[in-house]
Amino acid sequence: MISFKSAAFVVIIFLIQGCGSSTSSEAEVEQPDSEYHFNLTASYRNACGINVPVAGVKLLLQDDNWQTLQSYNADVDGQIAFTTSSQYINYTIVAEDTNVDGDTESESVSGLDIVSFYGTLAEKNYQYLSPFEPAETSQECQCITQDLLLRHRSFNTITQASSSLPYQSLKSVDEQTTQFNQVQACSSDGINWPVATFMVSGVDDEGAAIGAGDFLTDFTSNEQGIWQLAAVEVAANEILAEQHDSFTHTQNFASGHHFSTQVAENSLQTLVFDSHNYSSESEYLAESVQLVRLTDSVFGTSSFESKHQKISTRTQDVFDVEAVKSVPDLDDSFYSEISSDGSYDYSAASDYPMAIIAFDYTVYSSSPEQLIPVKWTSYGPLSGMLPSSVNLPGYEDIINQDSDIFNTQVTLVRSLVTDNYQDYSNFYQDIDNSDFDHDLLRYQLTLTLN
Repeated sequence: MISFKSAAFVVIIFLIQGCGSSTSSEAEVEQPDSEYHFNLTASYRNACGINVPVAGVKLLLQDDNWQTLQSYNADVDGQIAFTTSSQYINYTIVAEDTNVDGDTESESVSGLDIVSFYGTLAEKNYQYLSPFEPAETSQECQCITQDLLLRHRSFNTITQASSSLPYQSLKSVDEQTTQFNQVQACSSDGINWPVATFMVSGVDDEGAAIGAGDFLTDFTSNEQGIWQLAAVEVAANEILAEQHDSFTHTQNFASGHHFSTQVAENSLQTLVFDSHNYSSESEYLAESVQLVRLTDSVFGTSSFESKHQKISTRTQDVFDVEAVKSVPDLDDSFYSEISSDGSYDYSAASDYPMAIIAFDYTVYSSSPEQLIPVKWTSYGPLSGMLPSSVNLPGYEDIINQDSDIFNTQVTLVRSLVTDNYQDYSNFYQDIDNSDFDHDLLRYQLTLTLN
């Protein structure tokens, strides 16, 4: 018997065939597009903040059980592109750090960075940042390292100091001078240097909280090989709520993190630099970190932390940052949520859509004889199967299921802006999502074996 739907289909076909004289201007029935175009750019961010293409990267397209379906290599521009019929995919990136034997000019792997993503949208342009600097690059980056003398108002006691540039140590020269030792500044052309800030804070002779800082704009070395800066920017006191967690806050502007300040629990006020030329474009980032438990034993150290991060253009929107204290029942002693067969289950933290699980391995190579650092980070839902439960084709001799793990870190993430898993996946694949981390909760468990 022919059903009603089948009969209707036959009639439609008959009518279509009977319209052979129709013109080309009539609309054609489009078939659903089942092809999805995946693109990923692999790069290394140098000290000047420039992304340099990385060619030594491989992408493994995998199924739901992390079995490899296809392998792709990045081209000289760090590009990986392919077409798939699956809207959602699993994949693993493998970046190699290599040594070149000068005598034989042969390469050997000296380190691996492995990153896996579960259930990610295929039709996107993703970014991957390798921790390994490429051996050859056309991008120049000139760095200078020297000391800086910051001259400032008199302090009875200096309690904090910070810089947007990396430095090695501090030295108090006198009550009006602080020396930042081995400051590093980098420029891609020797002309355009980063917006750099230096600050100190503490108390004056009357016990009042004060802060002073400024911008370094002249990176020319003087005869003594020391940069000098007068701190004419004055920090303002901002009143805080009577009850609050300890937290740190930073100003973000001009692609840098500036005026980092630590605030003790229930402090009545904090210092903020809010009258400089970049104040109108500043975002304030505050983070509270609460230690839930710390366990030391002869086998190693385990820590359980609760974190809360807020970002806003208004200080009062972020200074109420408060880490979650009523935490779920997570095993920070034996990490039993991760099973020996590679399955894991952190569903006890039901409001946290993403689990980021990272392993650091101790891997020894006999040819050549060396210790190879390997880090494998997976981004996925609260429960599932770890990608490390399956050997990676081509790397079985370096990393496998029997490799020793000396450090395990589990981070459970919840954005109070969205609970859509794809927003999480996109954010950690470096797709712009300006609001995702503006109100972010995390549980972080770290186990380090001796």
